[in-house]
Amino acid sequence: MGALKPGMTHAEAAGHLRQEVIGTLRHETGSLVDEAKFFGAVRAIMCDIDYVAALFAGWDGQDPRRISTTEKFRTFVESVFPAATGDQGYQAFAGHLYAMYRVGTVHLRHPKQLENTMAVTPVLSWGVMVERTEDFDYPAGARRSAELTCDP
Repeated sequence: MGALKPGMTHAEAAGHLRQEVIGTLRHETGSLVDEAKFFGAVRAIMCDIDYVAALFAGWDGQDPRRISTTEKFRTFVESVFPAATGDQGYQAFAGHLYAMYRVGTVHLRHPKQLENTMAVTPVLSWGVMVERTEDFDYPAGARRSAELTCDP
């Protein structure tokens, strides 16, 4: 299976995803995760999701700037991820994922900190700490609400 082309059958499209997208994840993104290069891994994964979301949603052939959009990403993550993972949180946080990680890591080279003074959680941010046990210096007004530990 080669490059993406117009008029692909379902089997051809599935073959393209297995070979191109899964191959990239295994051979390029996988090594970033194995070596704890988290920004590079997140940047690559978010671009892959953006690509698959664009395929999932399709394109009307009109405006090339509309091939990949925030709405296509959100719709894909909100509908496919909960079914695939059993985690309904993707329905609530697809927009946050896009804003923080897709826009942040791809365009700004680091995750964005999201702020909304009207929200229950007015500041949403993240950090990666390796072998660090002291308290993290949170931005003004922020507090820890969840902790995730990844040990090699």
